[in-house]
Amino acid sequence: MKKARDFLAWHLFFFIQVLKYMVFEWEKDYNNNKQPRVIIPVVFYHGADHWKIPRSFAEQFDVDDEVKPFLLDYRYVLFDTNPWDFRDESNKELKENVFLFTSMVLMKAAYKNDTEAIQEIFNFWYDKGFIENVDIVLFFLGYISHTHDITRDKLKKMLDKSKIDGGEQNKNKTQHISYCLIFIGLYFQFSSSDMNPISIFDVFETA
Repeated sequence: MKKARDFLAWHLFFFIQVLKYMVFEWEKDYNNNKQPRVIIPVVFYHGADHWKIPRSFAEQFDVDDEVKPFLLDYRYVLFDTNPWDFRDESNKELKENVFLFTSMVLMKAAYKNDTEAIQEIFNFWYDKGFIENVDIVLFFLGYISHTHDITRDKLKKMLDKSKIDGGEQNKNKTQHISYCLIFIGLYFQFSSSDMNPISIFDVFETA
């Protein structure tokens, strides 16, 4: 029973918090003598379980149908990564934004320890030439290291499988991969020490 009450309390907290955000922006418009802006709340959810909070604020109130038209109400747009199939052809346009697509896939995979999805992202980076963006690749590798139970050696092997053949034409790409592998070693070496992420990158810059 307590768990059910806590769950309902979280529902109400969520709606009140979103409403506060909207009221805050409308107050700014009012203070600046502007028309209130249109606000459409958007929720991006990538938790382990499916999203269970109702889509309507008015659904929080247990009242007769005759009263409901007088209640304050708003809805929100929801994107739940759980049912999302990132391999579907409908994502073709989304894949043109490599950073956004990568972020969404890695967040979806974070609670499932989905190493297959990570391997597909590495291959995707190669296909898009994204592997040359060293700083961004390092950012994503850090996220993967924090969210997955995966060893350094396995991560290195997965990177090695990402279609980088080491040929003359791909010399720059293999060099970037080598930098990434150096960083992985540095990350695991210092992750348990007092060094913060910034100092880790400082070490990488001097490697």
